[in-house]
Amino acid sequence: MIKKIARLVRSYKSEESGATAVEFGLVALPFLMAILGIMEAGRILWVMNSVEYALSDTARYASLNRGLGDGDFTVYAQGVLGDMMVPQAGTFQLITQLKTVNDIDFIQMDASYEVSTLFSGILPIANFNMSSSVTRPLIE
Repeated sequence: MIKKIARLVRSYKSEESGATAVEFGLVALPFLMAILGIMEAGRILWVMNSVEYALSDTARYASLNRGLGDGDFTVYAQGVLGDMMVPQAGTFQLITQLKTVNDIDFIQMDASYEVSTLFSGILPIANFNMSSSVTRPLIE
C-alpha cells in the first residue's frame, strides 16, 4: 500500500504535461506587449521623422516660390506626407511667417501634426501633438 502511494506521488511529481501551457500563458502576454510596444514606438518615430522631412521640403519649396500662400504650402506638405504614406495627412497644420534679419529675408514654418496610436482603445495615451519648426532663407 505504501509502495503504491509512493509510486503515485512520484508519478505526479514527474508529470509535466500542463507545465508548458502554463509557462506559455505567463510569458506570452508580456512578450507580445513588448513586441507591439516596440513596433508602435518605431511607427511613431517614423511618422515624426516624416513630418520633419515634409516640413523641411516644404520650406525649401517656399523659399523658391515666394508668391504662394499658406494654403498652397499646406497642400504641398500634405502631398509629401501622402507620398511617404503617413496616415491621416489631414491633421497636418502649417503656419508660415516671413522674417528679416540683417537685411536677409527668411521664411519660418511651424507645423503641428496629431499622431494617433494604433492601440488607442487599450493604451491611456490615444493621441498626442507633435510640433516642429524650420527657418530657411528666401532665394530671390
